[in-house]
Amino acid sequence: MSDTLPARSFKALQWGVSVAVLVGGLILALLVYVISEVRFEPINIKGDKHLLIVPSGQGLNELAADLEASGLIDSGWKFNAYARTSLGEQHILAGEYFVKRGDTVRDLLQRLRDGDVATYRLTLIEGWRMEDVMAHLSRNSRLALDEQLPSIESLGTWLGLPWAHGEGSVLPDTYVYTSYERGEDLLRRAAGALESELTLAWDTRDPELPLKTPYELLILASIIEKESGTPSDSFRISRVFANRLEAGMRLQADPTVIYGLGDAFAGDLLRIHLREDTPYNTYTRHGLPPSPIALVSRHSLYAAAKPRNGPWKYFVARGDGSSEFSTSLTEHNRAVREFVKRR
Repeated sequence: MSDTLPARSFKALQWGVSVAVLVGGLILALLVYVISEVRFEPINIKGDKHLLIVPSGQGLNELAADLEASGLIDSGWKFNAYARTSLGEQHILAGEYFVKRGDTVRDLLQRLRDGDVATYRLTLIEGWRMEDVMAHLSRNSRLALDEQLPSIESLGTWLGLPWAHGEGSVLPDTYVYTSYERGEDLLRRAAGALESELTLAWDTRDPELPLKTPYELLILASIIEKESGTPSDSFRISRVFANRLEAGMRLQADPTVIYGLGDAFAGDLLRIHLREDTPYNTYTRHGLPPSPIALVSRHSLYAAAKPRNGPWKYFVARGDGSSEFSTSLTEHNRAVREFVKRR
């Protein structure tokens, strides 16, 4: 018997192989088409934004199944196939991601690949005390503090600053953070921002200022922050305090008295309060108080560093946010009487 196939059988075999190759090619082409087209499919979300959480260690199989089960995509296997051909050796990164209306499968996969995680904003307000900052953080579930923080007297050291007291030791600003950042991390970041801004203000200060250290500049700026009703007055208020320090006069700043009273202050500053001696009572003590009394804005920081030139030693609020400035006690008393009369 011959070991060779008859010509007819060989042709049939060739035809069968050709058909198989053709069918396989068509299936492959169809698969490539389906995979390539799925990238343009929109993510199905309700509303304008959806928060997608990718846990640490989750792979493409689990992610695709979760996306399909939650109705965000129509086909898990299509997403999985496209993701594997698109990512190659790259991986998806764990985190929280915002999916926006109109996003496609390709948009989502690119975000997962790049680690473009969801970000949030937290605003710290100038004039706040550190107790206000802590309360603000405690109301934010993402930034709840994990550690038991030290007392306010040593918080500055904990924040990594070159001074111990913690009051006024973070820069008021809007901070962007992710779900993986702790409240402690944001506090230290805000403290670093303050130190950088303070260093710049100190380096560009008026060299004749009666201040010895950057910390003294920060303390003075915090008083200006609480005394200024309008930004334009800040530089003249700064000059009043600088002139008083140079002349050996007491600062007589009401906000420092209020800070020193603590919880004993009920909302109305009385004459008896001005005579109650505390380390922060600038009516009974000369010089600056021992620490800042509030969070300091950049504006107040640079107002303290570069006060406007002038002879003023007194000022009184007019009641509309602005202040009346005087060079002598006689002028000041007259301005106070006018203010009382108008009120």
